[in-house]
Order: sequence, then C-alpha cells, then structure tokens
Amino acid sequence: MTLDNPFADYDRLFDQWRERNPAGTFGAFSAARIQGSLKRGYQHPTLNCEDEGKAVEDAESVIQTYEAVTGSAPAPTSLRICDYGCGSLRVGLPLIARQDHGCYIGLDTVDTFLKAAREKHPDILEKQPLLGSVAQGLAAAIKAAPDLVFAYNVASHIHPDEVDEFYENIRALSAKPGCIVLLHVLVSAQPVRFQRSGWAWPMDFYVDRMLPLGFVKAKVGQTVERNGSELQSQVLTFVQPAK
Repeated sequence: MTLDNPFADYDRLFDQWRERNPAGTFGAFSAARIQGSLKRGYQHPTLNCEDEGKAVEDAESVIQTYEAVTGSAPAPTSLRICDYGCGSLRVGLPLIARQDHGCYIGLDTVDTFLKAAREKHPDILEKQPLLGSVAQGLAAAIKAAPDLVFAYNVASHIHPDEVDEFYENIRALSAKPGCIVLLHVLVSAQPVRFQRSGWAWPMDFYVDRMLPLGFVKAKVGQTVERNGSELQSQVLTFVQPAK
C-alpha cells in the first residue's frame, strides 16, 4: 500500500491475475475472487439476505418509478424487466412473481449467485425467467427488448477501463423506444476511487454516458464520506426517446 494509492496491493493482485489471464478484465477478476471465496465457504451478503420485506419494497420501488414516469398505473404484468446485476434474485423474486411468464430477465457476472437462486427457489422456473451471465446471456437479453432496465449497486463497482462497455451494454438493453432505465450510482464532486472496487463520478459523467437516453430525474439517498470525499447515493432515471 502507498500513500498515493491505498489500493496498490489489490491492484497488484489484479496485475498478477491478468498475467495468467491476458484477456481478463477487472470485472472478471472480481467475479473470480467472489467465486473463489464462495467455494471456501464465505457467505456473501447477496446469498444471505433474509429481509424479504426490504426486497419487496425495492421491487415495488422499481415498479412505482416506472408508473410515475409513464403515468401508467398499475404497470402491466406483461412489462419486460431486465435486472442487470441480479445477484441471487433478492429483488428479482418479487418481480418474477408479479410479472407474466418470461417477462423477467436477470443478468449477473457471478454464475454462482444464479445457481444458488435456482437451487433455493426452483419454483421460479415455472415463470420462465430469462437468467444468465452477462457474458453468455447479454445477446438474448437484448433480443428480448426490455421495457424497463435497472442496475442497482452495479455502476459504482465498474473499473474505469470498463465503464464504456458497461454503459454500452445498458444502452443496448434499453434500445426499445420508450424504455426506462433506473441506474443506482454514487455521485461525487470529482472522480474518486473510494474502495478496492468502488468508484464514484460527477453527475455529468453518468448523464453523458447514457445518451441518447434522456435524463428524467434523480432520487437522492444518503450521503456518506469515504477517503475524504462525499458520496451521494442516487437512483437516476433515463428514458429512451421514441423513434
């Protein structure tokens, strides 16, 4: 660790991993570390969430935001919803239950999360959700043409070298005219790395990368301090223009 880069040791691990995986990305490195820790018995919070009430609340918030933006309530159960970074379906389960067959799409970089969800909740397969890794399932998810895309607790963990690909994926998923995107981010006055795999950016950074989708509103959450920088949690809403 150095004063200039408090995460130098972690970056060195990434460099060593990339020597063995020349085409590897930081995202793949992070996913591999999570997979490894799960095999060693670590209980990741994504797999350990017992607060069903909070999960239902978060799922309802997704639906309510869609209803508020479109002026259409209740939101149709035929709405195709893509959960980018779905984990073990904490928020996905209430949405799968609400929506029609085949109308929930879940993508994640960690296959173990999705495997755990299938094993713990085998009944969800009756609703035919489209579940897969970002690497293997993105093309099918894009083809499904979602009406609503949301990514919670994802954007703040994307390495600066990989942000272009991340936003390209989100824009591709939201290509359908009128598609709504809900993006949870951390907003800071200046670009800042606040943890080993955590970055925050100014508001303009997010708005610019979502173009041509139009920025609609921000739901402002808590403000926390990390490494001397104030980070404000926000859920940003964007809409794909009608053709």
